[in-house]
Amino acid sequence: MVIRLVFLLILVSAVSFASTCVNCHEKHHTDAGSCFTCHRGDGRSSRENIAHAGLITSKYADFQINKEAVKNGELVVDKANCRRCHTIDEKGNKLALNLDESASKNTGELLQESINKPNDFMPDFRFNVVDTADIVKYMLSVSGEENIYIRKPYVIYVKKNEDVFDKKCGGCHKALILQEGSTGRGDSAPNLSGLGTRYFQSKVLRDNERWDKDKLKKWIDNPRSISKQTIMPPAKLTKDELEYVYKLLDE
Repeated sequence: MVIRLVFLLILVSAVSFASTCVNCHEKHHTDAGSCFTCHRGDGRSSRENIAHAGLITSKYADFQINKEAVKNGELVVDKANCRRCHTIDEKGNKLALNLDESASKNTGELLQESINKPNDFMPDFRFNVVDTADIVKYMLSVSGEENIYIRKPYVIYVKKNEDVFDKKCGGCHKALILQEGSTGRGDSAPNLSGLGTRYFQSKVLRDNERWDKDKLKKWIDNPRSISKQTIMPPAKLTKDELEYVYKLLDE
């Protein structure tokens, strides 16, 4: 008797949950799951401002069924090397926000705005409208609590040593550093975040070739020994300075 009563309560609750949406909205794509599978929101309330809190609007809500858009979003993310700073679908570096977590608790519009209006240390990719929307749909499709990592705390030691990267490289380059935040000021040359990791796709090395300490030394000593077309001049770094810069960019 008790089990039957519990089952009835669950059933009634589920029906009432659905009815709070369909009281105002027509049913659609019922084969994709409940209203909250695609739109989120809060189905426990009939008050619009509460029920629509965190709502995924129709512009992005097809991330569950529009496989073509999601696939294009994934391709654009890969092409733009987003994972050299971000974790997406549990893959990528941890220099910036975990986008699995960000997409799990933000609306599509907020995610789009963060792409279109990046902060100072994120490149302005100038994606077109379709690609931007598809990136958001891809992020929503792979978001979820199971993809959220818990970063272990680390200790930052504040030193008075000068920032070698900022002094020797920062006039042209920028980079995000795992334990030291951001460094560099320049926008005229590539953002070097994640340079030593597998998520950094170099435009001057051969396909699937990664930067290591020897290649970086060769490049800094004489960039044209690797790329004849580069306009970067040689840079004067001591052995210790090169070691320091490579260690920063290898995390």
